[in-house]
Amino acid sequence: MAPKKVKLYKNEETIDINILEEKKPVQVVDLAENLTGEVEYPVNQSKFSNTSSIVLGFDENFGAGKTGVKFIGIRGEFLRLKPKIGEIVYEIRANYSKLDGVGEMANASLGL
Repeated sequence: MAPKKVKLYKNEETIDINILEEKKPVQVVDLAENLTGEVEYPVNQSKFSNTSSIVLGFDENFGAGKTGVKFIGIRGEFLRLKPKIGEIVYEIRANYSKLDGVGEMANASLGL
């Protein structure tokens, strides 16, 4: 029932079962048959820089009819959060009608 291999994918936008055949994993980890959950598997840290999501794909087991996973623990260090640039719109003259609820008050006070 224990998985034999796990394929690791990073920053995938669409996830389905076909990812195991269609996409190349960032890393493949060979797992030991471990019923007590005492084994830790290190990953190549350089392959997982700038990672916002991780997909785990299990496609082999140790000969059982089904593959089962009862616990997955992930450890790591948060290095830093990069600020995201938002959309900025510059206007020569403010168009208050674009703002919800503010447009009528602003236009009335300006005599528009």
